Amino acid sequence: MNNSLKLCILLFFIILFYKDGFNQNVSDTTCNFVYWDDFSGKEKLKFLKNNNIKNNNIKNTAIEYYTMEIKTLTADGPEMFELLDELTTTKNDTLLPFYFHVFNQICMDGNAVLGEAKGIYCIDFIINHPCYIFCYFSKQNKIRKNIYNCYISFIAFEFYMDPDIIDKTNYQYEKFRKMLLDVTENYCDSELIFPFLKEIKSKLDAGL
Repeated sequence: MNNSLKLCILLFFIILFYKDGFNQNVSDTTCNFVYWDDFSGKEKLKFLKNNNIKNNNIKNTAIEYYTMEIKTLTADGPEMFELLDELTTTKNDTLLPFYFHVFNQICMDGNAVLGEAKGIYCIDFIINHPCYIFCYFSKQNKIRKNIYNCYISFIAFEFYMDPDIIDKTNYQYEKFRKMLLDVTENYCDSELIFPFLKEIKSKLDAGL
């Protein structure tokens, strides 16, 4: 088999996997992602005022929450869940750093009256951007460690309350575990995925 044919076959499988999931995270083992923390103050301001960003349907609610024009969030209206859906399922690489930051703010907001909803959206975000998120957690500081623990607690609670979640994507703990381990083995190579899963399982076994 000549090299050109080998290359074509390799590209075919990369594209196939890309279409099936894990989008831009595929095969990035060097952890070269950009996060909101990496932006300077001027870069953040420029981002928030960028008309092209607004044209990408960024939610005003996300900006208002980030700038504290909205002090906290409640589950009173459907727009709140539309925002959470957009934050956690975006395929837009430009929006991802900001969306991830805002979602983490929501997770850490003890006054955000979203209750059980946080768990399913943590699962959504990890399923859609596993390498991005575990790369972020791999460079932990106090804030990132707190966010990491929030994800564990919310996800464990979600699986504990509903072991066979059927309202969104048929998530189950074992299915969730397999998906993350597949990513670990083939793409992310993040040592954090194993303790992350272990801590979730420990909480489930202990009845939280």
